[in-house]
Amino acid sequence: MSTLETLRKNENLPMPDWGKSYLAALDQNEGYHGKSVKVMGLSWSQVFLAKQKCEQFARVVEEIREKWRGSHLDQLENISMEQAKKPGCITERIFRMKQLDPTYRDKQGVAGSGGIRVVFGFDMGDKKPRKEITANFSIEEGKL
Repeated sequence: MSTLETLRKNENLPMPDWGKSYLAALDQNEGYHGKSVKVMGLSWSQVFLAKQKCEQFARVVEEIREKWRGSHLDQLENISMEQAKKPGCITERIFRMKQLDPTYRDKQGVAGSGGIRVVFGFDMGDKKPRKEITANFSIEEGKL
């Protein structure tokens, strides 16, 4: 017998007066706390404190949330698949590729070396730079 069924049969459990109504609202709202507290006119802290005071109440809340968790994951998976099919959703495609193939990498290591020359103004008479700064760099596997 589930904790929720036990709770429904046992009237003498130490929980707030609104406890059973909240659990029914939580189940009706697919395990979403936010919707449930709003419907009940409660605050998040009231539910949090009730969960701390009554272990049975906390277990039933988690049981209800777990019951709906798989359904929510399936819904998100479907949305993700549909988004990945759209032409402009490159990020979603990369996310899906990483999910399906953990070895997929969208960023590769960079290696190379070179120099930068910065010139500040020219002396028109000599046609030489007034101030010049040169810097060399080397990149090894993403380290600058």
